[in-house]
Order: sequence, then structure tokens, then C-alpha cells
Amino acid sequence: MRKFVFLAAAFALSTALGAASAQTPARPPAQTPAPPAPAAAAAPRPQQAEPEQTGPQQIEPANALENAFLAALTNPEMRPVFRHLLLESQVAVALTGSGADAAPLGVPIQNNVQAAAIYTSPSRLAAILGDDAPHAVVTGRVALTRLRHSPVALNFGWAPMLTLDPADITRYLETPEAPGVSLAPEQAPEAPVAAPGIAGPTQ
Repeated sequence: MRKFVFLAAAFALSTALGAASAQTPARPPAQTPAPPAPAAAAAPRPQQAEPEQTGPQQIEPANALENAFLAALTNPEMRPVFRHLLLESQVAVALTGSGADAAPLGVPIQNNVQAAAIYTSPSRLAAILGDDAPHAVVTGRVALTRLRHSPVALNFGWAPMLTLDPADITRYLETPEAPGVSLAPEQAPEAPVAAPGIAGPTQ
């Protein structure tokens, strides 16, 4: 009988211990802290493209007028030759349109003054203003006579470029005319740049 009581007591004690164990929450396993995330690499800063420092295109002489022009820059004895060739050679006058009444095209020179653009050949004009740029082809004397009240830029966008003010143009026009050259009838004085169109074939 005592053995039975002892076994019953042992069983009761075991049951009590098991119940207590079941009611005690299990301790979660220890967690190893995650390694710190690597620092994000700094985003690369965008590089600003440096603008190309491109200047005017250098003239490679392609006709007698351009040869005289470049020679006159360093040789004073060539300046009368250049003035004569400028007046008697065909030049291209940039226009604002293709109509007969199109005004000369103004281009900015020193102090943002607008000057009429004249080129030593149509190809010089097209290289700067585009193949379809309207222009008139006349002698330099006709062009300067019609534009004598406006500043003029010869070969704008090229290097070298020559600028003439009205006083310079007057001196150029005093160069004697070559024999056998006839001028178109002179027009009334014109306002700078906004003058009526140049007589001559236009494109």
C-alpha cells in the first residue's frame, strides 16, 4: 500500500512539474545581429561638358580677291590692289529673303552694331549661313554703293573678317573705276541694314 502511495505521489509530482514546464514560455534562441549594411556608394556627379572653344574658320584663299585680301593684311603695297579687286569682283550680299525687295541681312559686329554681310564668294556665304541662304551676286562696287550708309562686314564668320564703316566705304568708292565697267543706276540713300534689296541675281 505504501508503494502505491509513493508511486502515486511521484506521479503527481511529475505531473505538476510537467504542467509548470508547459506554462513557462520557451526562451527564443539568441539571434546573431546582422552585419551593418555597407554604406551606399556616393552617386557619381554628372560631368558638365565643356563647350568647344571654336573660333571663326580660317580662310584658305580660293580666288584672286581672297589672295589679295590676305596679302593686304601684312603688305601695305597690296591694299590698293585689294580695294580695286573688291570693287570690280563679284561678291555675294546676304539678304533677308529671295524677293526683289529683300533687305540686306544684318549681322552683329563690335558693340552689337548690325552690319550688312558681304562675302568674297557665294561658297563663303553658304558655309556660314547655309546653302539655301538668300543672297545677291553683284560687283563689290555696286554692293558698297547701295550699302554706303550702313556698316559692312566682309566675310562674317570667317577669319580674317573686314569691317567697313560708312567713311571707309566712301574712301573705297573713290578708287577709280576700271575701264569698261558700267554700274547699275544709283539708288536713293538707304537706312543701315534695313535698306531695299540689292539689284542683281538672287538665290
